[in-house]
Amino acid sequence: MRLVNVESLKMKLGIEGKEVIPYSDLLEASRSMGVARSLDEAVSFARALDDAGVILLFRDKVYLHPEK
Repeated sequence: MRLVNVESLKMKLGIEGKEVIPYSDLLEASRSMGVARSLDEAVSFARALDDAGVILLFRDKVYLHPEK
């Protein structure tokens, strides 16, 4: 994972102004942006973002602004 790719991913997800996206969209975006090379890496990355409080994972939804 590269920091540049993580920042690009956050911009891509936030650009549409959505508050909640499907979990599968986060995984696909992680892979397409080069943050993760495989599905397992994408899942690990999503968990790391959740643990860090950057996003909130709940069931099959990703809350992009957990502080709200």
